[in-house]
Amino acid sequence: MKKKSVVLFVCLLTVIPVLSTTIAADSGPELEIVKIRGGLGIRTYIKNIGNETPSKVYFWLEHGGGIFVRLHKHGTPLDSIPPGETDVYWTKLGRFGISFGFLTEPSWFKITVEIEQDQVSDVETFNALVFGPFVFIQ
Repeated sequence: MKKKSVVLFVCLLTVIPVLSTTIAADSGPELEIVKIRGGLGIRTYIKNIGNETPSKVYFWLEHGGGIFVRLHKHGTPLDSIPPGETDVYWTKLGRFGISFGFLTEPSWFKITVEIEQDQVSDVETFNALVFGPFVFIQ
């Protein structure tokens, strides 16, 4: 009788880890910056790679360097992005700017995408040449 109890106990110990690893929680909404394009302003492609649609999405764009480029920190709420879908957000600089990197301090941009507020999903930082309203990503 004692031997059967020990065997049963050992069998239960081997089954419990298998059960706990096969049960997975939903990942929820998760956003990813797929690509960033320049041109007349900056176009950011944001994809929802999670399983749910986020209730709120925030887009932050920070900028530094160059002459006359005054964007600093710009936050915008975006429409929700369904799972598997990609949305494009277009940001115009709004002012004439110059930043070549060899005549002036190089321009840098930092894009942050948040689900809800303060729940960072993805961050991308890049350098760019700016001439007027045109942005050339390096």
